[in-house]
Amino acid sequence: MVNSPAEGPEAEIKLLTFIKMGRIVRNYKASESYYLKFRDYGYIWVMGIFGYFLVGSLFLAEGFQGFSLLRKVGR
Repeated sequence: MVNSPAEGPEAEIKLLTFIKMGRIVRNYKASESYYLKFRDYGYIWVMGIFGYFLVGSLFLAEGFQGFSLLRKVGR
């Protein structure tokens, strides 16, 4: 960075690039906070979905056998 104040179009270009960099940094910080939130809660979601599918597959696998066992017990 040069201490002498630039004049003309160069100053506008520097200002625009500075604003663009600020927007990029701000967006990156926002996405980073979203990533941190997902990192904090993501494993809960993953384990919940995994457990849901696991329990559902167990119920589906035992569904027919379970109904047949219930029928046998009912008789």
